[in-house]
Amino acid sequence: VGTYALSRWLLGQEISDLTLAAGMMGALLFVLFAEGTGIYRVERAVSPDRDLAVVTLNWICTLTVLLVFAFFLKMGANFSRISFAAWGILGLSVLACNRMCLRAMLETLIRSPHHQRRFAIAGMNPLGLQLAQSIQSNPLHGLNFVGFFDDRIAGRRCDIPEDMPGYQGKLNELI
Repeated sequence: VGTYALSRWLLGQEISDLTLAAGMMGALLFVLFAEGTGIYRVERAVSPDRDLAVVTLNWICTLTVLLVFAFFLKMGANFSRISFAAWGILGLSVLACNRMCLRAMLETLIRSPHHQRRFAIAGMNPLGLQLAQSIQSNPLHGLNFVGFFDDRIAGRRCDIPEDMPGYQGKLNELI
């Protein structure tokens, strides 16, 4: 609502009750589309690019539905195309910045010591190594790898890279 009113004010256009109603309808439609695409779910592993793509898609769907409503209700003459385009750009910019700020705050919280969880892997083999590397590749999981536990003799365990915690003990020492 605020971005539509701001775009009209920046263009020197009047802000009327109809303008505010269109802004409210846009906000409601965006929330419905966003809820439908699951954007409000907290998913640690979602990339920022995908996050922005979903926000953009939801915003485009919102603007498209508003344009269709304006066309079929013969209200298109009440809204300037330039203010609608300005709202589209300004609204998307605000939504994207908001999403990225919230994402940065969430990442900061996840990386804090209070939200870190430790994990170990039972089995020092190629599959265990692959699992450890996969989990460690995304710090947003909030998991801190402590090492491998395995009952096999040293010759049967696989080699682990230097930057990764290695053998920590036997399986009965894990718990």
